[in-house]
Amino acid sequence: MSKHFKEEANEMTCACKNAKKKKFSFKKYLFPFMGLIALIWFFIRVIPKPSRATYPCQRAAFPIASSFVIWFTGILGGIFVFKKLNKKFESSRYIVMGTGAIAFIAAILWNFQIIPVSNTTAAFTPVKLSKSDVALVQSAKADVKQIDYTEIKQMVTDAVSAVGGIGSVVKNGDTVVLKPNLIVTNGLATEANGVTTDWRVTKAAVELVRSVNPSGKVYVMEGAITDTASIFNYYKYTTANIPGVDGFLPIEKDSGTWQDKTTGVSLVNLPDGLLYNQYYLNRKYKEADVVISLPTMKTHWNAGFTGGIKNIGIGATPGNIYGKSANDPARNNMVDHNTDDLHKWIHDFYKCRPVNLVIMDGLQGYQNGPFPFNASGANGNQMNMRLILAGKDAVAVDSIATLTVGYDPESIGYLRYLNTSKLGNIDPTCINVVGKKIDEVRKYLAGTTTMGVTKITDKTAPQLNIGSIQADNNNLKISVTTDSETVKELVYIDGKPYEPTSTTGMNAINVDITGLSGSHQLTVEAYDRFLNRTAKTAQFTANGTSNPSTTPSAAPTPTNDPSVGYSAPKASQAPVIDGIGNESCWQQAQWKDIKYVWLGATPSPSDFSGRFKLVWTPQRLYYLVEITDDKLSAPNTTQFKNYYDNDCVELFIDENRSGGNHQNNYNAFAYHIELDYDVIDNNTSGTQSLYNDHIKVLRTKNGDVYTWEIEMKIFDDTYNEKSTTNVPVTLTKDKIMGFGAAYIDNDNQMTRESFIGSFDIPGTDKNVAWINASVFDTIKLIDNAAPTSTPTPTPSLKPTPTTAPGSKTADLNGDKAINMADVILLAQVFGSVSGDGKYKAAYDLNSDGAINMTDVIVIASKFNSIMV
Repeated sequence: MSKHFKEEANEMTCACKNAKKKKFSFKKYLFPFMGLIALIWFFIRVIPKPSRATYPCQRAAFPIASSFVIWFTGILGGIFVFKKLNKKFESSRYIVMGTGAIAFIAAILWNFQIIPVSNTTAAFTPVKLSKSDVALVQSAKADVKQIDYTEIKQMVTDAVSAVGGIGSVVKNGDTVVLKPNLIVTNGLATEANGVTTDWRVTKAAVELVRSVNPSGKVYVMEGAITDTASIFNYYKYTTANIPGVDGFLPIEKDSGTWQDKTTGVSLVNLPDGLLYNQYYLNRKYKEADVVISLPTMKTHWNAGFTGGIKNIGIGATPGNIYGKSANDPARNNMVDHNTDDLHKWIHDFYKCRPVNLVIMDGLQGYQNGPFPFNASGANGNQMNMRLILAGKDAVAVDSIATLTVGYDPESIGYLRYLNTSKLGNIDPTCINVVGKKIDEVRKYLAGTTTMGVTKITDKTAPQLNIGSIQADNNNLKISVTTDSETVKELVYIDGKPYEPTSTTGMNAINVDITGLSGSHQLTVEAYDRFLNRTAKTAQFTANGTSNPSTTPSAAPTPTNDPSVGYSAPKASQAPVIDGIGNESCWQQAQWKDIKYVWLGATPSPSDFSGRFKLVWTPQRLYYLVEITDDKLSAPNTTQFKNYYDNDCVELFIDENRSGGNHQNNYNAFAYHIELDYDVIDNNTSGTQSLYNDHIKVLRTKNGDVYTWEIEMKIFDDTYNEKSTTNVPVTLTKDKIMGFGAAYIDNDNQMTRESFIGSFDIPGTDKNVAWINASVFDTIKLIDNAAPTSTPTPTPSLKPTPTTAPGSKTADLNGDKAINMADVILLAQVFGSVSGDGKYKAAYDLNSDGAINMTDVIVIASKFNSIMV
């Protein structure tokens, strides 16, 4: 051994002896100790359940544990490689301390997300797949409790038919699994509770399946959070209520005993799983030819929204494998519901066996979901949506449902993940909504939002204007202007959708109109990402050119101004509201038919036919409505209760033609004029009010022909129902308004037989004018217009006033003379009329509060001596 080496060894020995004599320093071992504890904690928590790695405490522990591992590895490597330098290694504690401090600070910053982390709120670009159809069907009933099974079945049938029909999904001999959502009981009502799938919806789905699959197996399967068998019975899921089912199968029992991974389950390998690479599925469910998801429409306190996909991704998991215990099938522990792992799990499990069809129960709809802890908790959270949705693309169905309840689907993690995996559309430009429009049925539901889930705050529809329209042989060229928020445009001709053959940007649309000739109505709709909508209509003539922005020099009429549905001439003198309509101003106006069936059966001409005219003065708008109705009927006698099912005239007016929703606001008015002349519309509270001071009306009768003469005050959208100083708008030449006229025909039933309007409405669901002013026709006020039809000759028999509120003349039959005919008319009602508000103004001629012989004497004293 060399002298130099011996000296070096002696120095090292002395250093070791001196080190032993030094006092123990806690600071020296603080950060290594923290690193070791962090590493042990990380292993204890994460190894049994890897999803816990995303917990905040593990986010903090991981960098400290990693630093410890790096430090410890460095020590071992240093001893092995740099054994001769151990004298200087002690100084490295400062490096270790510095590294630990940096790691600790980084963990804190990471935990508070000062350093960005990847989650569901990261930038997202939707994958555009082949277009998906989603049906959106709504009952016309005002209250979900009025919807019976017959209508539910029809709604389900219509919705499924709109997306291809049940025959496009199910074949005879198939094994079909239907998966409802029956999460809890909690004292809820068994029907239309919004939390669980109404058994009647499932029954309608079973009957649809059996209509094409009489010989196959049909199972209803569910995995609730408590005993599913008892929940089946509670919600009437029995063979007595739903025949045609081969078994109501609780998934946790049908899948085998506790932790039995061979008997009733199948292991599915998922190499590209976001959370795990293997999942257990119930064997019948996995091997079924067809799986139909029957979810409810509701918000969710963890996932944001729960629909057709979460109904599968959580509810179809076998409780015997993923439940809490042998006696508790709830799957709370299989994945952390408070982290993004929930969305990854739903993505993975759904991907193991995607569904073939979704039929969503939106009859009630539920906010602050997924369920209340007791029945009283449902109060105020049941939303009366009255909807059924359907579609083969579950991602698209859930995206549309999410928009319908006011949530942004692109903020729902599992929808984003499934779209990225190309399992369905989330982009509204790739989804075709059939039936109702989103803005017609949308309600903004309340609920907790976590993990980046956001609610829709942009409620403004995009801008849209139709420029020129040119029909060139078989091609229709439409020039439009839109704003930057517009993401798609739809085109309808005479209410039928037309797929554009090409577009240039969003400003030029080409449509193939092969086979069309003559005059047609064009409707263009513009949508933003949240499916807020603006609709504009215009007329065009095939093989012709029109320009809505150009006002012709001649007085416009509906045939040469494509942007106007009706041109109303100005009356030099206001007509007298007497139900006769023989003033000269009416001879200058055109008749327009009320002929488009919006709801119910198509009536025969003897059952119903209708038409109307309009004129105006600066103070009022006037209607002359002629209705042929073989039977007047108003069986709903309680004010405001089902008033829309009685015979009545309904007039729509949108003063500034702004379009949009007008259900519970004064963006537009929908006046229901009842047979007793009450005028009803919704108020801002969502209930109904009388607007009798807006309308003056008199109806006369000649056989089955009723003539309604109407004077209307026009109010703008600043109308305040609580004020007594609202001032009608002054009407001026060239003013354009949204408008329409309709008639409800009831042939002595409790519900209306038909609802017929004066303009066509695009799409399959025509009953939308009551809520959406964007579909209204347009009226333009002009100086005058030449009559386009021969004036109706005065009938030989004078029309007889049925009532005459507001009139104090003794000329009750309107023949311009006061004579014995008026005495006879009053005698016909004398004794049978009590003098209530409906008749008093007409027949109580001396204003003594009663209709009696004194009023007959008033006429007798005047007849043959006064001409009016």
